[in-house]
Amino acid sequence: MADSPDETVNGARRARAPQAAAGLTPVPRQRARGVSSGTDAAAGLAQTQAVLAQSTWSLMAHPEAWPTLALPPIVGSEEARRFPWVAYWSVLRAASVAPALARVQLEAASEAFAGCGERWGELLCCAAVIETFHDDEESLEPLDAWITRLQSLLAREDRPWPGVEVEIQVMACGISIILRDQAHPLLAAWVQRGELLMRKVPRGLHRLRLANFLVQYFIWHGNFAKAGAIIDAVRSSVADSGLKPIEAIHWYQSAATHARFVADHAPGLDAVAAGLALCDAEGCHNQAYALHAKGAALALSALDAERAAQHLEGMRAFIEVGTPGDQTHYWYALTGLALLRGQTKTALEYARTTLTNSLEIGGAYRTAVHRVSLAQVLFCAGQIEAAATELSAALAIGEQIGAGLLRFSCHALLAACCYEADAQADGDRALEHALDIGAHEQYWSTSAWWLPQVMAQLAARALRCGLQRDYVSALIKRRGLRCPDPALRVWPWPAHVFGCGRFALQLDGAPLRFEGKAQNKPLDLVKLLLANGGRSLPVARVIDALWPDSEGDSARKSFDAALLRLRRLTGAIEIVQLDGGNLGLAPGQVWSDVVALHIVAGRIEAAGSGTALAELDDLARELLALYRAPFLEHDEAPWVIEARERLRARFIGSVDRLGRLLEAVGAGADTISLYERATDADPIAESLYRRLMQLHLSLGQPAEALRSYRRCRDMLSIMLGLAPSAETERLAREIGQS
Repeated sequence: MADSPDETVNGARRARAPQAAAGLTPVPRQRARGVSSGTDAAAGLAQTQAVLAQSTWSLMAHPEAWPTLALPPIVGSEEARRFPWVAYWSVLRAASVAPALARVQLEAASEAFAGCGERWGELLCCAAVIETFHDDEESLEPLDAWITRLQSLLAREDRPWPGVEVEIQVMACGISIILRDQAHPLLAAWVQRGELLMRKVPRGLHRLRLANFLVQYFIWHGNFAKAGAIIDAVRSSVADSGLKPIEAIHWYQSAATHARFVADHAPGLDAVAAGLALCDAEGCHNQAYALHAKGAALALSALDAERAAQHLEGMRAFIEVGTPGDQTHYWYALTGLALLRGQTKTALEYARTTLTNSLEIGGAYRTAVHRVSLAQVLFCAGQIEAAATELSAALAIGEQIGAGLLRFSCHALLAACCYEADAQADGDRALEHALDIGAHEQYWSTSAWWLPQVMAQLAARALRCGLQRDYVSALIKRRGLRCPDPALRVWPWPAHVFGCGRFALQLDGAPLRFEGKAQNKPLDLVKLLLANGGRSLPVARVIDALWPDSEGDSARKSFDAALLRLRRLTGAIEIVQLDGGNLGLAPGQVWSDVVALHIVAGRIEAAGSGTALAELDDLARELLALYRAPFLEHDEAPWVIEARERLRARFIGSVDRLGRLLEAVGAGADTISLYERATDADPIAESLYRRLMQLHLSLGQPAEALRSYRRCRDMLSIMLGLAPSAETERLAREIGQS
């Protein structure tokens, strides 16, 4: 490359102070009045060209001097060929330039630099051309030739950069290369170099440009921890004076994107608001569209349809004059809003239009995300096979370019498709793949839309299977997922309430501790709701049960006082909820063994002869884990005793029905285990002893049958002072005679 006019020290270029460049005088752009006028204008441009040629590296090192530059307005392509440094700096210095106009000027300047052998100038212009595609997003196919040319120029230069600022200025075009080819080898090399430079370059324009490229790279790569660390490192310098508004606006866009993917929505929406305010203040209205697109995506991730609609309205104002990329973003956001509103048919039309546009524009990552979006809508529409096809295509792209969040999302949604198709084993394998990626990278979102019901079902399945429990629990809490199965104990419920056996209350996994009898009445509120199967009760019935001797206002005051004390005991965690004159357990907040027992009992009652053995075994395991002992076995209030007998009867009935179903499929050993463990939980359940005796006898085990009889007899005598019933005695005699 041709030598730079700046001085060279020990083979490395030393930037001069920018005072001379800062004193450039404006060149008037007059209406042509004759040769002299045109000559004067050309002479002014030539003078500016000469000064910039001498001062470019100095200026590049001192962006704080850029606002003082007095440059002519944007020059045309002919003038750009004659005065390439003027053309380059007029684009670089401008607060906002239409990408297509800038590209024409920069292409002409690049040709001029190539013609005179100024390779650094050609390299800078080439990088600047590539960068214009980030805001333009017309078809990305023309990028290929420019990226190839950039690679060639870099390969031909074996001398040190004129300065790290020049290196960063070139490297920043990687933000556009990401759109076209996420796996391009330049990117990985630049990221490694960029992370080193981030620790050396002082705050200001160049550090922000470098940070913006790195954040975008790590976001698409799915490394949100690194992206977040860079955001934190430069956050305070975004408002520095001397920065081009466009750089700050790009930064706000990156910060908003990161906030969405880490599900930290409030800071992201703040970044969108700050960017839009800057657009208004600086007249950069062509950037407002992208900010509204970020705002819509954030709002949709937060499940805020109203705010998403507001940002979509902001996008619509630009859609008439927008590029194909703008239109694609618009249809994509419309897809998410329709899906959030439950308008699946409409969402399907939008999603297909989005993917069609995306394929025309190009860019592997974006196309893959739009395939995921379409797959999600297809899934919600019940078109499971079609959804899986789109996900497989997107996953292939994700594997090729190493996009972690994309891979996580595809595996997770493929698992959901498998479960819907009753392919449990395949679903579990896909879910395990997804969670291994998610846990390693700490993902809190998906590539396209956040589907809380689907993710809650997957989280529940993961917890049942013991897959990445710590990560899944953290994901549930971070995204506020609601448990799809109230019987699922391993879900990270804020509160656990136990009524089978001794009463216990846990808050965030820790037992509630208190002293004295003064807390009995507040806890009796919870016990009474358990006695009612976890269903809500009218306040009047609560008062009648707990304060039977109080009347009128006095009884109500006692209830209010007990409720207030309960809330003080449990702090920020809401255990009970008073709604419309009814008191109930707070929905989504409390798991109870009593409520879960009723749910499992209902599932057993609904099971039939076609129920698989594995499902019967699961039901048996859940039932026995829940009914560890009779309801509130140490409480003797009348309403407790009544509830205890009801729950015991339901438990025994469930065991009996489940045992018969197990016997019907020939699972003798499983049935014996069920009956034995059930009698451990309720030692006076005489009917279960009889079933156990009959089963042993049918299996040719009379000695075991008699042993079960003797245990039944002993338990009834010790605990109730009663002898076995005539039916049990008759069965025992038959066994003894067998």
